[in-house]
Amino acid sequence: MSLENLTRRIRPGLTGLVAGGALGVMLALAWPRTWASSFSILPEAPVSQGLLASNLGAGLQGQLGAFGALMGSGSGGDSTMNLVAYLRSRSLADDVISRSGLAAEFPGKEPSLLREKLRKLTVIQEPGLKSKLIVVTVEAHRPEYALKLARAYLEGLRKLSSDLDRQGSERRLADAALRLDRTREVLAKAEDGLATFQSENKMASLPETLQAAMGTLSQLESAKLQSEAELQSMNSLVRDLHQRVDRLEAAPSALQEAEIRRAGVMGQDKALRQARERLNTLLGQLPPKALKLARLQREVQIQTATFLVVTQQYQSAYMASQNTLAPYAILDPPILPDRHARPKRAAMTIASALAGLLIGVFWGDIRKGLQQLAA
Repeated sequence: MSLENLTRRIRPGLTGLVAGGALGVMLALAWPRTWASSFSILPEAPVSQGLLASNLGAGLQGQLGAFGALMGSGSGGDSTMNLVAYLRSRSLADDVISRSGLAAEFPGKEPSLLREKLRKLTVIQEPGLKSKLIVVTVEAHRPEYALKLARAYLEGLRKLSSDLDRQGSERRLADAALRLDRTREVLAKAEDGLATFQSENKMASLPETLQAAMGTLSQLESAKLQSEAELQSMNSLVRDLHQRVDRLEAAPSALQEAEIRRAGVMGQDKALRQARERLNTLLGQLPPKALKLARLQREVQIQTATFLVVTQQYQSAYMASQNTLAPYAILDPPILPDRHARPKRAAMTIASALAGLLIGVFWGDIRKGLQQLAA
């Protein structure tokens, strides 16, 4: 490009720069301002109600038959609240519209259009790898109304989560009460069957070796089942340490120690299998009546353990039903914004000025192209 051509482009370029900057300033001043108010939520880790009871039920399922399936995994994991789903729900949107008076801001609009308008005004940032927070930002053309919308979201979320949690707690309590009644009936039936058999056959007890084997097996089963909760937490710890070691946030020795502890918990299976094999061997040596007595006593042991498990589940469900705490914490409550969020005046002015500069610099080429098209 010759010096003459360069000089010829500088003047229109500067003219375009000034004109574009002026246009950007006018647009920035004339553009409607938007204010934003936000709040952040820290979801609390769900506390597993009756986790031990759940694991006991799962471990005994093979011996409890159909009743093992009835017990299932009645932990408190089912009560984990999906706060993001609540925030996006239609129920909460309707509540926010009612609390904030959004219908008065947009008169004549149908409820579905008001919900769509509210969704456009709301930005929900979900938890990610860098942050565990849920951040809700609400925009409006007045700072006071932006704050009002944010507070309406927060109040509506509290009411919705409280109502749903109470309904879930009441349902789990009713289910636990039903399981407790059924377990009590099954235990009473097993005890009656054992007492009737002993009375009819004049058999009060089993050989001491068999009683010792049954006691050892019960102790091992109890220790194994009680360690299930610890095993779950150890698995979670090992997974977390793997990620932290990969990110160089934890030493490999910490991961090795956690894996050793987890292997120790899992090592109880071998002793439990050996105890069961010994008990089966002793049972195979018994005469028919003694074998039936052993089975009846074993049934009573199992149903007694089941009754204790379900009782713990019921107590956990009752405690959960009395808990009125929200499953989240408000770290940053909404406040009145002191600066508008949009438009970004500096960015608009700079972008407009750069666009004017480019148009001015190449204006000669653009005009020549237009003349050729016209010809």
